[in-house]
Amino acid sequence: MAVPGHKPSIDAALQVTVSDIAAKVLGVFHLKDDCQVAAVRCQLEETSVIPNFDVHLLCGGRVLEDTDLLAAFQRDHHVEITLLRSPQPCAVTGGSDGDFLVWNLRTGSCCRFLPFGETITCLSIDWNARIMLSGHADTILRLWDLDRGVCLRELADGSIQSMLRCVEFNWNAKVAVSGCAAFASCCAFPKTNGATLALWDLASGRYIQGFGSCGVRSLSVDWTSPGSEHALVNDDVHLRMFSLDSGCLLWEIASASPIQAMAVDWPAQGAVTAGSSVIKVWKLHGPRCIQEFSCDCTHVQELAMDWTSRRCIASGIRSRGQRELFCWTWNFEDGQCLHETFLGCGQLRCVAIDPYRQQCLCAMSDEDDNELFGDVLKLYDSVEGQPMLVLEGHTDHVMCGVLS
Repeated sequence: MAVPGHKPSIDAALQVTVSDIAAKVLGVFHLKDDCQVAAVRCQLEETSVIPNFDVHLLCGGRVLEDTDLLAAFQRDHHVEITLLRSPQPCAVTGGSDGDFLVWNLRTGSCCRFLPFGETITCLSIDWNARIMLSGHADTILRLWDLDRGVCLRELADGSIQSMLRCVEFNWNAKVAVSGCAAFASCCAFPKTNGATLALWDLASGRYIQGFGSCGVRSLSVDWTSPGSEHALVNDDVHLRMFSLDSGCLLWEIASASPIQAMAVDWPAQGAVTAGSSVIKVWKLHGPRCIQEFSCDCTHVQELAMDWTSRRCIASGIRSRGQRELFCWTWNFEDGQCLHETFLGCGQLRCVAIDPYRQQCLCAMSDEDDNELFGDVLKLYDSVEGQPMLVLEGHTDHVMCGVLS
């Protein structure tokens, strides 16, 4: 069967194969070695095999920018690219009211409303499979089909006693990892003597094992090496690496400065942490801090990385005692601050960042004569600081959010 593509030119040096997540080949293109990723997009449009909606191109676990040189990703003159399709940019937010709202970020409309009733504390989403895993204040994990709006399964175990703080899952492997910590308190000293991390079988809903006795502020899981997966966890002052197979602690390293947020690049075995006016770059193999630079953010709420362009985007409060929310963009190669953007003041907090579109999703709380209203969400341009959309629908506080 013929594969969409075009005839190679005489001086073509690279063969670029584009496949979807099911490994179906969408196109094979022969391009010069000085071509950029934008040339691949042009070829995809010309072959008319790709519908006219947003797509992301990935190679080696990285989202490719149009200006990236293809030669940087070649092996033996071949470039393997995976295409991810997204009908429209969207977001899911969960509230203390127990409601999930799915937002269309092109129109600002709520395209799905899932009233559940139990406070939502964390979310993780596989946008390709349209599957969501949520953690709740009742210590139960719930698996959702986003397209149908139904709960597929509840996952619970009596050993989980603290509030679920974070969760990640691999839908292909049907495995999830959850982390517990006292919400909005010091995560270095958990309030439970049991395990604070848990491994779950999503196919059966079975609790596989608990491991770790550390507080968990955030976690990231390496799903790229089947059979030897690892989880990187941070509390307020430590980074810890665990084996998912054995549950054993592989290493632990202390940071001289607080850790309030973390982002991980597993293919490169690197991580970035931020907290209390300090950003650190870590090497995970033979763990050590390889770079450190100061910033003006005393409390980091969210941190995200654009690993391709080597940019770090964080949102938080610049000065203690002031309710002014800022967004910063750094080049973490040299620590230079590229943008410092004022977003707003008052009861405004960041719940999610999209580093590729350079957008921040923030929640604004409001009280009038002691009457509490539901949070209003605003989508900001993280460079210009202008609200692009206003999203209304929650009846209480927004606890967490995920951008596609």
